Amino acid sequence: MEDRHALTEEQAHVVAASEREALCVVSCAGSGKTRVLIERASRLVQMGDEPLLLLTFSRAAAEEVRRRVLEVDLGRR
Repeated sequence: MEDRHALTEEQAHVVAASEREALCVVSCAGSGKTRVLIERASRLVQMGDEPLLLLTFSRAAAEEVRRRVLEVDLGRR
């Protein structure tokens, strides 16, 4: 059985991209953009790259990002 939480090859590429690389992820609804954003932010924080700016296009998406950041404890300080 396939792990439904595993990243696709494209998602993994974005998460693992160089910390010096600015990225723009464009995809359809429900494709995992927010998950990729949080996974990449988590990786960058673990590498010591702070502060980070995470951008979304809607208030609802911003609230979802805020909720997920707190879930993975990126908002600690």
